[in-house]
Amino acid sequence: MNGKYAADLESYLSDQFFGREYWLQYLFELQAAAYFSDISGVVKGKENYLLEIRMYNQTVLSNINHNVKMMTKLAEIVGLDRLYVAVAPRQTQANQDRLPFYAVNNADEYTDLYLGKLPADISKIDLRSVIYNNIHADDLYFRTDHHWNINGTYLAYEEILNVIRKSFPQIPGPYTKADYTVSVGTNQFYGSLARRTRNVYDVPPDRIELWYPKNYENTIITVGGKEHPEYFNLEILNGPKYAGKYGAFLGANAMETVYTVPQNEGLPNLLLIGDSYIFSFASLISQHFHKTHLIYLRNSDTLNIGKIVKDRNISIVLILTNSQFVIGEKFNQIK
Repeated sequence: MNGKYAADLESYLSDQFFGREYWLQYLFELQAAAYFSDISGVVKGKENYLLEIRMYNQTVLSNINHNVKMMTKLAEIVGLDRLYVAVAPRQTQANQDRLPFYAVNNADEYTDLYLGKLPADISKIDLRSVIYNNIHADDLYFRTDHHWNINGTYLAYEEILNVIRKSFPQIPGPYTKADYTVSVGTNQFYGSLARRTRNVYDVPPDRIELWYPKNYENTIITVGGKEHPEYFNLEILNGPKYAGKYGAFLGANAMETVYTVPQNEGLPNLLLIGDSYIFSFASLISQHFHKTHLIYLRNSDTLNIGKIVKDRNISIVLILTNSQFVIGEKFNQIK
């Protein structure tokens, strides 16, 4: 009577339809041949960037107000002295000047609105300046995926760590790039935007670089309570063409991933909460704390932050999300 069965059946059929991949590929190629303005909400921009068509309007205000309310509540629970709220520009937002002439991205307007509504005494870290100032000096985002690459992640890591160290000077300063051993995980990464369009725009694949920090071998990583044998998930890098190879950076498969650095005993513990932008970020920032507890928002409905902070002896809480999350989605309920 409530239509749930029919809705579930429709979802099942759309996912299990005979020859689904063939028909999708055919549809997208047909749309491209007909010069559609976008394919599944994605356009090809300058320099082979796949970019999302996304325009926000006043309907997102309920999301923004909810997220501001959750951050205000979080500040009451953990205290202003140990809470940091950071927002990163999403891939298309950072590459607005690479959009086709007919496409516009107005995420900056609503990012400003979100940050402006947060209580003035919350420590806010707006990563747009450091990203925008360097976006043409280096590739900071994947061309076929909505995430930042390790270069963009590194800029955010430097910026955020330097802000935190103003109140926690005992934390070691950022590593230089020379402190990492760089390995090419794969040269065949077709990310989320290529997957959505079945790459009918014929954009070359991205490269995923894995940065191993000095003394990384000592780091103990548990994913969902189970120890992970490697610093990264190397197995996924050998997956099929459209596999989610960004998952090489740990955190997607559990609500909590913990990095423990034994040589940092005595340093503070960090609680890192956010969307998938935190996965590559955790591989860098975790080396500056004794324990880094990563909480992936999509794997939990409610967060008992008070209990987590107490049970894990947390000194610093960092909320890091991309702009689309704080504008277009809602934070989990916090208690």
